[in-house]
Amino acid sequence: MEKITIRAFRAVDEPELCRIYAEEHARVLTDIGVSTVVKYDDAWIKDSETIVFVALHERLGMVGGIRLQRARPDVPMPMEIALEAIEPELKPVLEQLADAGNAELGALWNAHRFAGKGVPFLLIAAAVATSSQVNLNHMVCFVAEYIAPYCSAVGFRNIPSVGRQGEFDYPLAGMKSHVMVIPDIRSIVLAGVQLRHRILSMRMRPKQTHFETPKRETMQVEYDLLLDPASQSYRALEVTFRRFAA
Repeated sequence: MEKITIRAFRAVDEPELCRIYAEEHARVLTDIGVSTVVKYDDAWIKDSETIVFVALHERLGMVGGIRLQRARPDVPMPMEIALEAIEPELKPVLEQLADAGNAELGALWNAHRFAGKGVPFLLIAAAVATSSQVNLNHMVCFVAEYIAPYCSAVGFRNIPSVGRQGEFDYPLAGMKSHVMVIPDIRSIVLAGVQLRHRILSMRMRPKQTHFETPKRETMQVEYDLLLDPASQSYRALEVTFRRFAA
């Protein structure tokens, strides 16, 4: 049985892991032929508001990753930069969401040496679970069409007021992508029932081991999603979980 660890950390705390992430992501973009279209920006590595999620394999090293970037007035979100020339309606939508606490989930990649195992789905779910540690109310994403069903499963829905009901031809003609949002990241009521329970479990216990079957094969997944062990918010979650378990 394959074993992986899904770990969350603030980008500024792990520069070496960020370097590996950047190299692996760039390699995947090159392999699928969009490296000259999708502009790569490594400013996130020094951003204290960026949270990184990586999948670490016991033999193959880092095999997947995704990032969560918090919305701020002085820092445009990656999707805004990507679509600013073709979708002027996106900026005011994002500004409205930012007022209540918003972040963009993006830069998802999965190494070809460990493809077809469902790692992207596990990374997305882990990010949604970890959002409770950084006080968000919304989460947005801009994803390829084949990733959109994974996002829908955890509660994302297309934003109908932009593009073609949230759909764009990007990054190349004939390649569809979706702008999506989770309207209430705290309750995730739009997620499937079983998956919602899994995400809530990861929120209450950010460090746990679970057997996951995102595709045909079952994997042993060790989750290490605790960002700030000494924080008051985590201690409150821990007390809640103990009461629930009792």
